[in-house]
Amino acid sequence: MKDDLRASLKMWDIRKATTPVQAWKDASLCNFNQATNIAVSPNERIVLTGSSVRKGLGHYSLLNGFDTLTGDLVCKEAVLEKDQSLSVVNWCNASNQIYLGTSSGEIKVLYDAGKSRGGIMKCISKQARTKRSLKEGQFSYDEMIFNPSEILD
Repeated sequence: MKDDLRASLKMWDIRKATTPVQAWKDASLCNFNQATNIAVSPNERIVLTGSSVRKGLGHYSLLNGFDTLTGDLVCKEAVLEKDQSLSVVNWCNASNQIYLGTSSGEIKVLYDAGKSRGGIMKCISKQARTKRSLKEGQFSYDEMIFNPSEILD
């Protein structure tokens, strides 16, 4: 599969590399990042990819999803804030979650609370830690503590 600057996505069969199996052309597939990838659903029915935007123009990057059998566009969603490009897409089979890497270095996770297992679900199910007051005999130390075996002469 190949993402290029001509706003297209092509799916190839390596046994017959002369013509693509599927080809999608859409302005929302425009990409300025060579590292942008695709993700394939666990049943290989849907392929996802992201798009890039030029900074300062106030546009939204889109997550595009295509049906590999029919060629239909199944989703076109703005999942990031303005002026952020979507460069990495990963569909994790084990957790049933989609991880998105952005041009700003952030990671976004798309999940369904009823279908996802593990992954981000372990983090969101925990209660936030609260700051406890110190009891007698306890102390708090904010400076860095070194292990004696790590200190060099």
